[in-house]
Amino acid sequence: MMANMTSTRIYIIDTSAFVVLDTLFPFAQWQPIWDFLGVKVTEGVLKTIDEVEEELKRKFYDLPITDWVKMRRSEINYPYIPEHFQYLRQEVYPRCNGLINPNSTSTLYADPMLLAIAGHDNHTLVTDEVLKEIHANTNPLKIKLPNHCSTLGVNCIWGRYAWTQLLNELGLQITGFKT
Repeated sequence: MMANMTSTRIYIIDTSAFVVLDTLFPFAQWQPIWDFLGVKVTEGVLKTIDEVEEELKRKFYDLPITDWVKMRRSEINYPYIPEHFQYLRQEVYPRCNGLINPNSTSTLYADPMLLAIAGHDNHTLVTDEVLKEIHANTNPLKIKLPNHCSTLGVNCIWGRYAWTQLLNELGLQITGFKT
């Protein structure tokens, strides 16, 4: 594996992408990748939000990725500005049905904020979720981030090979690896 050119794009990572990263590249076997990603966090190229960190701590507390994100909290968490909330109210909620489950007791809603930040600031959202075919009878709560990104015109790297694509865009070439 070898690193070359650096990226100036900012990538906003969702919870599912972090969990898949932890599974695809276990820390003990893939230390150079984790070091590379740590550098990208320090450079400000890889970001996430507080809600994703909270989801990791709540649902995936036993995965190494949770500690990895927590240790980089001050560098990895994207700062909110008032315009993000305005974009959320004016663009995300009116155009993207099903982002919040009215029956949920959770107050954490990572997906809407991920969309608001990526959309407002023209960043790329990274998720393991896949684009879903939507029909008239599709439950709005089952609509995935790539669909919402498409609706909003937000750049999105999604699906099973999201990390492979992202690492490639960041300039890291991995050879002999099959996912």
